[in-house]
Amino acid sequence: MACAFTLSACGGVSPRSSPAPTPASPSATATVTALDRHAGVYRTAGGETYLLARSGLLVDTNTESVHSVTASGPDSLNVGPAFGETSPTAGKITFGGSGSGTLQLSWVGEGAVVATLVATTADDVHIPSDGAELAATVTTPAGSGRHPAIAIVHGSGRETRSMLDLWTELYVSLGFAVLAYDKRGVGESTGTYPGDLATTTTLDLLARDVEAVFTYLRSRPDVDPARTGLYGGSQGGWIVPLADLQARPSFAVIASGPPLTTGQQDAWSQLTGNGRQIPTESDAEIDAALRAANTGYDPHPVLSTDTTPTLWLFGAADRHVPTRLAVANLQALNHSNDTWQVFPRCSHNLLDTGTGLDADDASATMFGSGLFQAMAAFLARHAA
Repeated sequence: MACAFTLSACGGVSPRSSPAPTPASPSATATVTALDRHAGVYRTAGGETYLLARSGLLVDTNTESVHSVTASGPDSLNVGPAFGETSPTAGKITFGGSGSGTLQLSWVGEGAVVATLVATTADDVHIPSDGAELAATVTTPAGSGRHPAIAIVHGSGRETRSMLDLWTELYVSLGFAVLAYDKRGVGESTGTYPGDLATTTTLDLLARDVEAVFTYLRSRPDVDPARTGLYGGSQGGWIVPLADLQARPSFAVIASGPPLTTGQQDAWSQLTGNGRQIPTESDAEIDAALRAANTGYDPHPVLSTDTTPTLWLFGAADRHVPTRLAVANLQALNHSNDTWQVFPRCSHNLLDTGTGLDADDASATMFGSGLFQAMAAFLARHAA
C-alpha cells in the first residue's frame, strides 16, 4: 500500500507553489503518538546512525536507505518497504518502553539491529519577526560548551517545524544545534500566511523571518556564532541567499533550490506537467523555452553579491527545477564560495527514482548515493 508523503525541506512539490502537504501516514493519530514518544537519532555500537522522524520515516544515513514507518502499538512500529509505501512489511521496530532509549530493528528474514537514542535537549521558544511571533524549537546535542548550529528554512506550502523533523535529526546527528520553526501564520506561529507563490514581496518577508530566527539562534549561549548557518530546500533556495545578505551566516546548504528566475522554473514545470511527466522536447528546445521565460523574480543580483560558502544539492532527474540550467547559472557566477553536487537518477526530493517523477517517489528506497556524506564533508570544512 502506498501513502502520500511530502519531504518538506526538499520542497514537497514545486518551489514556486504547491498544494498543502499531505499526511505522512494513513493512521496519523496513532503514528504521531508512537513517534512523539520515540522519534530521534539512534546510533549502534558500530557507529551506524538511524533517523526516526515524526513525519513517518526511518533513514539509515550510512546507506542512504529510507523507509516509511507506521504505528503498530505504543512501543512498536511497522517498517514499510519504501519511502511512501507501508506494505508489505519489511521490518519491525520495538522499544524497551517509554524513556528506555533503545531501539531494536528487525528486518524480515534478517537479524536484529540495536541502537541507542542520542541524548538531546529541546527548547521551545517564540521569536518576534515583522509583526509575527514565530514558534520554534531548538534541539541541542548533549554536552557543554558552544555547538555549531543551523536554522532550517522552509520550502513552499504551509509548513510546520515537525514536517522538517528529518532534517533536524540529520543535523543533530552531525553534532549541530538545530532551530526549526513554524512558518508565519502556520501551526503555532502568529501573523498572516503570505501564500505559496514566490513573489518578490513574499520572498522578502520570508527572508526577514529567517534573519530573525537566525539572529536569535546565533545569540544563544550554547551556540557558537562563528559556526552557525542556514539550510533551505526548494523555494528556500530563493529565500536563503536573500537572508544571507543581512544575516551573514557562516555557511549555507541548499537542496533542490532554483538559481534561476521564477519564470524559468514555471516554464520547466509546464514542460514536466508539474512533476508528472518526462519532457519529450529535445535539450535544445528545452533550453530555448527556458531562455525565453527569463521573467519574474531573478535571484542573480543577490547570488552575485552573496559570499556565503554554499553547498548546492541537485537531482539530475528533478522535474521541478531544471538542473542543467541551475548548474550552468552557478558556473557562470564563477564564485569560489559556491560548490554543488548533482545526484544521478534523483528527484526533486533527492530520492533515487530514476525518472524523477513525483509519483515514483513513493517507491524509492534510497536517497542519492553519497548525499549525507557530501553534506557532512561540507560542514566539516565550514563549521569544524
